[in-house]
Amino acid sequence: MYTVYKSEIFLRRFYRLDNSEQQRIILIENKLKDFVNGKPLAGPWFLEKKINGKRLYFIVDPKEQKRLFIDFGDKKEQQCIIDSVI
Repeated sequence: MYTVYKSEIFLRRFYRLDNSEQQRIILIENKLKDFVNGKPLAGPWFLEKKINGKRLYFIVDPKEQKRLFIDFGDKKEQQCIIDSVI
């Protein structure tokens, strides 16, 4: 089972979301604890998961069984988020 961590940037955005988006992210978080599922971005370690037209960005470390939620944003912010990670 994977442990999920959250960055400060992610948490700031998360708490500004409406309740339905927060619940959807929590549901995905629970699923990601057991199984890696997402679209690879800059490599197999950096993934995104679509949620109602927005994207959840996270890093996976399969060896240590950890995930880090980095950010949450729309398609317009995608390249800026990717550039800040790699």
